[in-house]
Amino acid sequence: MQIPTLQSRLNERLATGVLIQGEAHSFHHRAVHTLLKDTAVVPVASFPELTLQLAASPQQLGLMAIENSVAGALLTNYLLLEEQHLTILGETYLRISHCVMGPPGSTIEELKTIESHPMALAQCRGFFRQHTAIRPVEAFDTAGSARIVAEASQSHRAAIAPAWCAPAYGLEVLAKAVEDNPHNWTRFVLLAHADSPPGGTKTSIAFSVMHRAGSLANMLGVLADEGVSLTKIQSLPLVGEPWQYRFFVDFVHPYCDAPTTLLKKLAAHTKDLIHLGTYDEGQHHEP
Repeated sequence: MQIPTLQSRLNERLATGVLIQGEAHSFHHRAVHTLLKDTAVVPVASFPELTLQLAASPQQLGLMAIENSVAGALLTNYLLLEEQHLTILGETYLRISHCVMGPPGSTIEELKTIESHPMALAQCRGFFRQHTAIRPVEAFDTAGSARIVAEASQSHRAAIAPAWCAPAYGLEVLAKAVEDNPHNWTRFVLLAHADSPPGGTKTSIAFSVMHRAGSLANMLGVLADEGVSLTKIQSLPLVGEPWQYRFFVDFVHPYCDAPTTLLKKLAAHTKDLIHLGTYDEGQHHEP
């Protein structure tokens, strides 16, 4: 019996496209296509706007970056996921490689400014140290920066964006792979405002524990006793509760659906466990 793919299981919900932060041809756009081939995307300006739209429309899907191997977890996105009661339906990993691109005929030597998302600029500090005459300019999106530079068509302005943005916006690549770390990966999660995910062998949960010795260790001990593999643990301070934390945990298990019995055992050691989703483990994709 053939196991349905994520795309086939969500087919009826793909007609309206997948919400992404940023513009077309961004890393988010490419990440959608690694999970859901040829699916249309719907750009929105920010992650809060994306999650609010998902919360307001149960049939809508969205994709959001959740952590980066260099910069770490996107902590506010973890909070948005829980605050808007979203469910993780899938995940994918994309290696992040940046290019400098400008209008046709422009050169690195004549550049005065390069604009991009703040995180992209931060990941290319080495390039700016080598080209001190070029000033980095923060913008809301990598692909959006490429579009703006293309529209301005000024030889002294360039953008840092994914390589595929250059042909999409009529720009030329002036320098390739300008990121400081070649092992730069971002994890993206597919989200919806839903009660139950498609299923898989990876589960994400959020919880807090009683403020007493051994609380977290006891909870994690349940995972060890069950023989599951802990792949992620992230803590966030609880606002208004000094030295209290919210934990976000991912673990891999042999079940094809939500491990209901295991979740009940874990809940017994937490104050308010929330099941964020059970889904297939993501694949790693080169750009």
